[in-house]
Parts: sequence; C-alpha cells; structure tokens
Amino acid sequence: MTDIGPTPPNTKTENQALQDESELQTGVLNRANQVHVLCVDDNENLLDLAEIFLEQEHDLLSVHTERHVEGAVEYLAAHGTDCIVSDYDMPEYNGIEFLEQVREMHPDLPFILYTARGSEEVASKAISAGVTDYLQKESGTDQYTILANRITNVVEQNRTQRALEASQKRLSLLIDQSPLGILEFNSDLNIVRLNETGEEILGYTEADLEGETWEKIVSKNSYEDVDKVTDALAAAEGGYHSVDQNVRKDGERIVCEFHNRIITDESGDVVSVLSLFREITDHKECEQQLHKPQRADESPVDSI
Repeated sequence: MTDIGPTPPNTKTENQALQDESELQTGVLNRANQVHVLCVDDNENLLDLAEIFLEQEHDLLSVHTERHVEGAVEYLAAHGTDCIVSDYDMPEYNGIEFLEQVREMHPDLPFILYTARGSEEVASKAISAGVTDYLQKESGTDQYTILANRITNVVEQNRTQRALEASQKRLSLLIDQSPLGILEFNSDLNIVRLNETGEEILGYTEADLEGETWEKIVSKNSYEDVDKVTDALAAAEGGYHSVDQNVRKDGERIVCEFHNRIITDESGDVVSVLSLFREITDHKECEQQLHKPQRADESPVDSI
C-alpha cells in the first residue's frame, strides 16, 4: 500500500488548546466542548445526510466531510479532529487501510468504521487494526441517532483517558522532583515506588524495596504506631501524620516524620497510598537534650 502522507503536526489554535485543557480537567462533554467529527465516504449524498442529521441529533457535533482519503489526511494534518467516521468501500484506499494510516499518526484517536459491508472478516480486520468502534449502515434516519451516541461516547472515553494520563504524569513529576521522600504503596500496602530523595534518606534503592511492606524500613519500636495508621488507611479513612523510628539499609536508626494520604478512584476504592516523609533525627535529639535532667550549673544550651 502506498503511503498517504507523513505524520502531521497538530495546528490547533491557542484558544482550542485552552479548550482542550479544560476538557482534560473535566473529562465530560458540555456546551463549551464541541466535538469535531471528520466523516469520510466516497458517496457524496450519504456524506451530506450524515452531516445534516448528526449535527441535528447532537448540538455538540460539528461535522466536516471528505470524499477521498487523501483529502481526509490533509484535513487531519491541518486541523485535527476529535473523531473519524469512515466508510469501508472506497476507491484507492478502503476504510481499513485508512485506519492503519491514522493509527501510525494518531494511535489513540477515536475511529468508527461505518460501513454498508458488514462481515466478520471486515470486523476482525478492523479490530486488529485498532478500530475504536464498528457500526453497520442501516436504512432510515434512526441510524444517525445511534451513530451520534457512539461518537459522543468514544470521544468522552478518550478525553477521560487523556485526563487520567495527564494526571498520572503530573503525579509522577511531583514524586520524582519532590524535596521530600515519597513512598507509594499499592492497595495491599506493598511498596511500588520510592523517589530519589527517599532513597537518600533510607539508603535503599527503589528496586530494594519494591514489593516489600513498611516493616522493611520501620523499627520494631514503632510497629504498634504504624499498625494503627495502616489500619486506618486500609479503611479509606483519610490522611494521617506520624513520627516513626526507621531503619536504614546500613542498620542506622533514624527518626522520620510521615504524612500519609490514600488515593481513591471514582468509586471510592483505594488504589494507592502516598507517604511523604523527611528525616528529623537531629530535631528529636535536640528535644531529648532539652528535656533531660540538668545539673544546677548547666543551662539547656550547654547540654545541647
């Protein structure tokens, strides 16, 4: 198959970029977030019907039509889109070949194969090529109601996924660049991540602690206190502050201050626990010196 174009840049305006950022934050469709749809079909009459009925069916849909794949690729390069709806039987390139080209440029762009030729073979090829949805053309206008619903569903799912990925990326940057030590635990309270600052404090590498529990780094003197915190966290009861005696990899005993917070999903289920911590060993030693018994001729400053 002849290549139909290079990977295009996204040339959305600054206003559109700001709108996209808003969509990433909300993950939902509303009147401020129009859905741009690119319909590709060599039948001009069907294209006209699709444009009219889709825009009538859902006021968020803005439809652009192209009769040839080459034109669709050029439009995609110049303007971008939120969803592609493509026929299968077209001259030069069929819908699967078009889909394969789109996937090379935009791996996650919603793509609906909307075809009069329904067969298990076509559906199987479409799925293998990474189609988002597959819909067979029917007679009458009710099909456009179904198609409009499919479009809004796949676009909203795509925006939600992008929002999740953006959130995870921001969290990853926070963990990596934090001046505090950060431990991440999974829902079973096994360690899954330790940032560089945490490695410096504890003397362990992330690989050393991956899959371990908090017992690996906590002195037995603090087991009872930590048990209370982990029980509360496992019950998804919020965040907790604690001061624990910890053990470095080399066996040195240190004192760390922890701020623990559960991370939940939309259903309220615990997906991870973040523990932000810093070493306060010197601070605790100063407190102990200030409170220890003194000779009559010794001031608190002398004892420190």
